[in-house]
Amino acid sequence: MKAENPLDFAGLNVLVCGGSSGIGNAIARSFLDAGGTGGSLGFPSGAGGAP
Repeated sequence: MKAENPLDFAGLNVLVCGGSSGIGNAIARSFLDAGGTGGSLGFPSGAGGAP
């Protein structure tokens, strides 16, 4: 019996908030590497977002 891959996101859309840099960006890239499609949202520093 073949084990299912829990990190297979092929065919799934993924939206990552806070994906401009740092951990959020790494998470978004990981989803893409695992076959997911989608995008990330983020604000550059100094744009009035959270510090």
